[in-house]
Amino acid sequence: MSFALLKDDIQFDGMDSSGKKTATRIMAFSCAAGDGALDLAENPVLPSRGDVHPDYTLWTVESIEPFEYSDVLSLGSYYGPGYMARVKYSYGGTDVGAGALSGKKPWELGAVNFHTSTYEKEVPLKMIFQPKKIAVGTKEDGTIIYGTGKWVDYKNSAGFRKLGKDTVTVLRIGFTLNYKHQKGVILSAPTDYSFNANAEKVCNFVIPPYAGKLMPFSTQLHTVYDNSGKNVKYEYESAEITIEIMRDLTWIDEFLNTGTICLWEQTIEGKKVMVPGAVYKYREISTYNKESFPTDVLKAKIKFGSLEMMIAQRQKFIKAAGAENASYFPYEEFTEEVPQKTDGTLYEEALLDPNKDYLKKGGFTRKGQSWNKYNLPEKR
Repeated sequence: MSFALLKDDIQFDGMDSSGKKTATRIMAFSCAAGDGALDLAENPVLPSRGDVHPDYTLWTVESIEPFEYSDVLSLGSYYGPGYMARVKYSYGGTDVGAGALSGKKPWELGAVNFHTSTYEKEVPLKMIFQPKKIAVGTKEDGTIIYGTGKWVDYKNSAGFRKLGKDTVTVLRIGFTLNYKHQKGVILSAPTDYSFNANAEKVCNFVIPPYAGKLMPFSTQLHTVYDNSGKNVKYEYESAEITIEIMRDLTWIDEFLNTGTICLWEQTIEGKKVMVPGAVYKYREISTYNKESFPTDVLKAKIKFGSLEMMIAQRQKFIKAAGAENASYFPYEEFTEEVPQKTDGTLYEEALLDPNKDYLKKGGFTRKGQSWNKYNLPEKR
C-alpha cells in the first residue's frame, strides 16, 4: 500500500442554530495500483473520528464521506490513480476565542465542546406552599378551602406526615478535556463516580462539597501524523467528562428512621440486653368491670410494645376478667413501619403525637474525593 497526500485544504461550511460550526477538509491521495478504499481507511494518513485538525486544534473529526476514486487523478504534476476524501470537522460550545484556533496543541486548549443539560431527580416531599386566593381543598359540605399564603407541612388532616415525592433539577455539564499522552503512562481516569470532598470550581461553576458527582471518563488515544502518514507529530488522549451538580443541595441520601423491627429491653440470665422484635399494638387495660365492659376496652389507652410486653398486659387483663373474657383483649402485630429513636427503640411519642416529626438518617453512597488529580479547568 502506498498513499501520498497531494492536497490538503479546509473550507468552512457554516454554523447551525445550536452554535455548532462545521468544516470540510478535502484530502487528495495518490495510490498504487491495487490499493483499495479500505486500505486507505485503515491507513494512518487518514484521520479518525475524534482526532483534532493538525493546525486548527479546536476542530475534531465528526465523520468521513465515502471516497471518490479516479483512475486518472490530475493534481499538480501528478497524473494517475488516486482517492479524494472529504473529512467533516466540527466544534462549538466553548468560550475560546478565534485567535486560539491555530498553533495550540490539544492539551493546551482547556475545556472544548462544552454543553449543559438538566434532568429531574426524586426527593422526599416535606412541605407544600398554599398561595392565597387559590383553592387548595374542600370541606365535607363542598366549601372550597383557600390557601393562606404560607408553607405547610405535608401532613393529613389528622396531623400525621404523609409520604410523598418531589423532584429537583440536576444540572449536568459536559466537555472534552485533552491530555498529552506519555508512553507507558496510563491516564488517571475514574472508573466509578465520585463526589467532591472539597469545594470545586469547574468551567465557571462553583460546586459546594458533596454537591458534585463526577462520572466515569470515556477516553480515546489519538495519534496525529504528518502529511506523509509515516511520522507522528504528537499523541494525546481525549476524555469525555460529565459532572452532575445538585444546586443548593448535596447528593445526600436521606430516609426516615423507621422500621417494622425495634430493639426491646429484656433480662436474659440476669442481664439486661436489647433484643430485636416485632411491634405489637394493644390496649393498656388490666381491670374488669362487668357493668361497663367491653366499653372500657375502647376507652383504654393504645399501646405499642414488644411481644413480651403485650403478653404481660394480656395476662393482667385475664387475671382480672377471667379466661372466658380473654377474647375481649384486642391486639395485633403492627406490620407498618414505625418511628425509631437513635438507639433503635420505639419512638412511641412520634407515633402517637402528630406534632412530633420522625427522626431522619442520611449519608452518601461514596466517600468524597479530591478532584485535583484530574486537572479540571476552572474556566472555559
